[in-house]
Amino acid sequence: MCAADYDEDGDQDVYVGNYRLDPNQLWNNQGGMKGFKDVAQKAGVAGIFEQGAYGHTIGPSFGDLDGDGLFDLVVPNLAHPRFIEFSDPTTLYFNNGDGTFAGFEPPEKGIVYDETHSDSVLLDADGDGDLDVFLTSVYEGRRSFLYYNDGKGGFADRTYHAGILHLNGWGAAAADVDGDFDVDLIANRLFVNQDPQGGHHLAVKLVGGAVPGKTDGVSNRDAIGAVVTAKLTDRTLVRQVEGGTGVGCQNSSVLHFGLGSAKTVPELIVSWPSGKVTKLADVAADKLLVVQEVTP
Repeated sequence: MCAADYDEDGDQDVYVGNYRLDPNQLWNNQGGMKGFKDVAQKAGVAGIFEQGAYGHTIGPSFGDLDGDGLFDLVVPNLAHPRFIEFSDPTTLYFNNGDGTFAGFEPPEKGIVYDETHSDSVLLDADGDGDLDVFLTSVYEGRRSFLYYNDGKGGFADRTYHAGILHLNGWGAAAADVDGDFDVDLIANRLFVNQDPQGGHHLAVKLVGGAVPGKTDGVSNRDAIGAVVTAKLTDRTLVRQVEGGTGVGCQNSSVLHFGLGSAKTVPELIVSWPSGKVTKLADVAADKLLVVQEVTP
């Protein structure tokens, strides 16, 4: 499962991938204490119903794949070729901005068919600002894949170029383990990012305003659910603080932005789970920026 405010109404929605040939679920947060409503069929993300069954979804992830500021979905599926008629392959769902998604299956958008995809991690592996996709594949002898994003939601396999050889993968996560401002990958073992393209980066750590005895009107201390928007001169980058995703793994709560040649971020906007908004101007690159939620 994974969570994000895909419809931009200020609360977290939840996507649940079902493994046993059942439809996937998109639980839309109705706000406050109203609960959740499954809108997967209406949104177009339930999967494809063929011959009485859906697919084998395992480790989905939310993230902005095409740079439009909206949260898209990567939905890995363990799809056996002998059952391909009703076993959904891995699908990219692009957010249309109206509560629905457009789905693309292999070989569309460059993600090719592989039999046993099991988890997805979205990370800016090459430091160019857009989110790349790492897909593990479970079963002995099955390799994982690292796809580089072209900035518009098109992908190319760069696994061997990146020096990643990972067989029989399951869960994975991303974090800047060595503190050099690029994002490393943990998938059974550590893959340290050498960032061959260089460029500038910005790391952002958020601290919510909640303290013991005071939680009303402020965000949780870890700022889970917060969204950070970095507005550059030529594009806008969006990241969120996640509490967990995929198959029980958790990416670092420190958010990383690859900035390329940009030495500053003209405008940085933090949208807190409490509804508060923090705006910063002309943020210098190549540092760890800690942002504390302002409390009354």
